[in-house]
Amino acid sequence: RKRSCTFTMAFRFPTKQHIKVLPHILGTLERRVFVLCAIVAVVSGVWILVLVDREYSTSVPSFGGNISEGVLGAPHLINPLLAVTDADRDLVDLIYSGLMRSDGNGNIVPELATVYEISEDGRTYTFTLRKDALWHDGKPVTADDVVFTIETAKIPELRSPLRANWEGVTATAVDAHTVRFEIQGKSYAPLIVNTTLGILPKHIWEGMSAAQFTLREQNTEPIGSGPFKFDSFEVTGAGAVTSYTLVAWDAYVPRRPYIRSLTIEFFNDPEELLAAYTSGSIDSVLMSPYNAPTNTDTESRVSELLIPKLFFIFYNQSKSPVLADVAVRKALEAATDRDALVREAINGYGSAEADPVLLGRAIQRGTASPADILTAGGWIKMESGTWQKKTKTGTLDLKFSLSTSDNEELVRTAELIAAQWKTHGIEATVEQFDVQGLQTARIRPREYEALLFGQVIGYQPDPYAFWHSSQRTEGGYNVSMYTSTTADKLLESIRDHITPEKRTELLTQFANEFQKDKPALVLYQPHDVYLTRKNIQGLDMVRVNLPSERFARIEDWYIETRKVWNVLIGK
Repeated sequence: RKRSCTFTMAFRFPTKQHIKVLPHILGTLERRVFVLCAIVAVVSGVWILVLVDREYSTSVPSFGGNISEGVLGAPHLINPLLAVTDADRDLVDLIYSGLMRSDGNGNIVPELATVYEISEDGRTYTFTLRKDALWHDGKPVTADDVVFTIETAKIPELRSPLRANWEGVTATAVDAHTVRFEIQGKSYAPLIVNTTLGILPKHIWEGMSAAQFTLREQNTEPIGSGPFKFDSFEVTGAGAVTSYTLVAWDAYVPRRPYIRSLTIEFFNDPEELLAAYTSGSIDSVLMSPYNAPTNTDTESRVSELLIPKLFFIFYNQSKSPVLADVAVRKALEAATDRDALVREAINGYGSAEADPVLLGRAIQRGTASPADILTAGGWIKMESGTWQKKTKTGTLDLKFSLSTSDNEELVRTAELIAAQWKTHGIEATVEQFDVQGLQTARIRPREYEALLFGQVIGYQPDPYAFWHSSQRTEGGYNVSMYTSTTADKLLESIRDHITPEKRTELLTQFANEFQKDKPALVLYQPHDVYLTRKNIQGLDMVRVNLPSERFARIEDWYIETRKVWNVLIGK
């Protein structure tokens, strides 16, 4: 009788007891081989995971990190309607938000607003606000806040530098999240740029007189709705502010910033500021091109900010008969080496320009020399090398004064220009004043012959205030006292057209008229230099209207990162 046997084999994972007795049943060599194999297995597994992670994951921004930024000067009024210094405006841009904002590349994009509409006649603008926007004290942002801010800006006694932007504009709250602006008279294309104004919380500021408004503690401990909120500030024993600390506002719209906190430290002079950056005590600093270093360490990122600012020499033809001669003005331009000014006055951080607005056109350089131009204009070169011209009222010597502020960059520029002109027999005496003295003793009463000064013209420019004949009297910005019927009509039309194509066409026509009349000499556009540590990432700004707009889209800046598998982010 045959028997059948069936063998059943079952696999089981080793138990804890099996592992305990394993060293006792293995020989020395076997134990060594086992340990080696285990180490190889573990290292291989980890390495495979690292390779897979590298290949199939991406570093993304993470929340956290702190930035310490150095700023020249100190804040006085951290208020969107009263800010006048760069330190004021820096803190305003971080703490407050507007209906619109700069995107850091020359465009205006929504911030508190979600959408806006412009009527066909260009006289009515309607903005819809975000419903989730909150003030730093937790209260909702509403259309009433917007109306309150605009109406407060127009109060004459407050003397807001932004008052002129809103004259002739009526703001109305349609509902809690809709605000309408109606322009009296003609349309006003620059209005959209003005809506970047930081909005004030009505529940904090209402009921204040103009005198009380400037004394409120919220001018130093502000409450806004921007990406960062006020935390604390430090002062010296003498009461001078040394730093402000801001923390990320979690409820900021469009999105909470990645950076956890910002410390803004204030310095008295550019050398002290640069030394603090070089030593590593601060992480970022904005420098004027005159003070910016030409060489930086490998841990620094150098960003050139193209601010729409131009420097001019303005001619006061009513004060100087010499400068009233168009041949002289043409000769001065021919005798000016703008490229050399950029190299020597602002360390190469800038571009030579000839148009009174930034059109991107190449400079048209004439072939006639200054001597040829002056000779054709009736001027005679004397044996001394200077120039004279006989007129009905007497003899004119080709000499005049050139006034400017005691700012190092402007003094250097003025001295370089005077030296360039001197080689052609043109004598200009440089006169420098402190900023207040220049305004009160020279600019306001128009007591200058030639003036070296700058204009912030904007990437969506409105040159009306700088060149229209109605602005030539004391208090106006037309410091060349330029008068031209043709130019006036073009400047009025520029304000009246919203479409970019038509505005560019009109701006070009105005620039051509300017080139013909030469009421001023355009010199260059300086580029501010922003130095940051390379571990600060996410910066994306090139074209900003004001230095404070370097903080545009600061919610995208980050220091910390984390790894995320590509499948989770759709890659």
